[in-house]
Amino acid sequence: MLDFKLYPQSAGEDLGMPESLKKCSSLVFFAGRHTRRLSVFLLSLLLLLLAGLAACTEPGEHDVRDANGNSLQELPQARVDGDVSLESAIAQRRSIRAYTGAAMPVQHLAQLFWAMQGITSEGQGLRTTPSAGATYPLETLAVVGNVEELDAGVYRYHPQQHAISKIADGDQRAAVSAAALNQNWMDQAAVIFIVTAVPERTTAQYGERGEAFVKLEAGHAAQNLHLQAQALGYGSTPVGAFDDNDLMKAAGLSGEENPLYLLPVGEPEQGI
Repeated sequence: MLDFKLYPQSAGEDLGMPESLKKCSSLVFFAGRHTRRLSVFLLSLLLLLLAGLAACTEPGEHDVRDANGNSLQELPQARVDGDVSLESAIAQRRSIRAYTGAAMPVQHLAQLFWAMQGITSEGQGLRTTPSAGATYPLETLAVVGNVEELDAGVYRYHPQQHAISKIADGDQRAAVSAAALNQNWMDQAAVIFIVTAVPERTTAQYGERGEAFVKLEAGHAAQNLHLQAQALGYGSTPVGAFDDNDLMKAAGLSGEENPLYLLPVGEPEQGI
């Protein structure tokens, strides 16, 4: 038969409460006093577990990185139709060495990168410039000094993603122009493009003759840049006089690539 006696809640009284209920009552009082502390502990443990899971999670599709772990920044899509004809750009192109220092829109930076090495055939990965055996030995970089929406620094172009990754911080234009035998007029260009090459990509297939193919390809890319710059209203000029080691140090280039060209681009001074 069930016992329906009511027992007092005071822990100090003993009015016939069975021993088993006394133990349960003590446990309830203990749990009540420590419930808040236990909740805080469990919440802290949960937060630690979540933090651990986040740290172990692989970067998502919006956190794509290059081979060296640098984050990729997607560039605006390049245009394939413009307001200036090819013939006009060819006729008007001149080597310009005086710039206003005005900022360049990031859209124009994207267009110039695309003109040099952009992908024009998604399925095959073909680019804007011809390459012997489609070996694509060139790397293109930009020493950014004054580009809207971009911090100053050195950026590498990734054609497959039409994106850039920063490989060096800060405005390196003065250091690059110093490496170019102190051609300080380049300091006022909004951007100084660098064309480098990894010759082994081509010589592995063509042997010594591949060295010539690499240099020819650099010329193709540079001419594309000059014509695109002209079409966008910029001045540019090719620069081949520089100390390789000083340039590599200034721009943070890797040891496997050889610098071939400097290509300053900026708004031309009036009357130039």
